[in-house]
Amino acid sequence: MKKEIMYVGCFTDIDRAGLGKGGIGVFEKDDNGTWVNIQIMEQVNPSYLCFNENKTNLYAIQGAGYQMHSYAIDKETGKLTYLNSCEGLPSNFRQVVRGQLYVSGREVEIYNLNDDGSFKERAISYLPDATIGPLKPKQHSINPHQIMFDPKQKYFTLVNHGADCLTVHEYIKETNEVKTISKMPVLEAMMPRHIAFHK
Repeated sequence: MKKEIMYVGCFTDIDRAGLGKGGIGVFEKDDNGTWVNIQIMEQVNPSYLCFNENKTNLYAIQGAGYQMHSYAIDKETGKLTYLNSCEGLPSNFRQVVRGQLYVSGREVEIYNLNDDGSFKERAISYLPDATIGPLKPKQHSINPHQIMFDPKQKYFTLVNHGADCLTVHEYIKETNEVKTISKMPVLEAMMPRHIAFHK
């Protein structure tokens, strides 16, 4: 029977209702259906997690902070091995597509990855062209809260919490630039945060 493994991110800071310690929890479901903790990967506020496309690596973005961490996943046990870290802007959502990590938050950042899944370098930072919404102080900046690729992974959509719009983009790797494909406004002060694509 194939092992069922679960990875849980969290806030560790006390002022974020954390315990002042801890990190990514790795759990395995036993024969009785009980989730058993098999590893705690110590990190500060690893609150946002994502896999790469083959699920050989896990990435954690630090909530309320600037650090991002990469890990290798043991294919037999599911346990994590730390690879490296890099500095980034505070971010909310991320997705790995064609060997690059896309993150969104104050800006969109795209990171190149090494063959082992570790961080190599930041390829580009991108801020979409948009007008900040009217709901102050909540809408104080352009804020692409979520990034989501279409099912064919050619275009990505930004859900702009700060600017009341959805924008569709394409990253051109050869010229290292982001092209805007379309822009759709939503109701003022709607502050959209999340979307999902039908399969």
